[in-house]
Amino acid sequence: MSDELLGLHESIDAVHNTTVQNIDGRRYCVYLTDGTAPTLFDTGFADTVETLFEVIDEIGVRSQRLVITHRDLDHSGGFNAFAER
Repeated sequence: MSDELLGLHESIDAVHNTTVQNIDGRRYCVYLTDGTAPTLFDTGFADTVETLFEVIDEIGVRSQRLVITHRDLDHSGGFNAFAER
């Protein structure tokens, strides 16, 4: 897993920002909070969900909630795989 691809960092205390894909300089990101009720915001594309799983495992936080901000596939494409996990 490449840190350059992931762009994994803590944006602010307890909020992790991760780039799951970078196409022509456009970053596709998801956010994971690790507070009282860890929450994942969006799932990225279906073909980037494995990268997302690696990031979640690396952070060591188990998401209790999932928020899909809207239906575009860069936000909701990995929903089924995430739900099955």
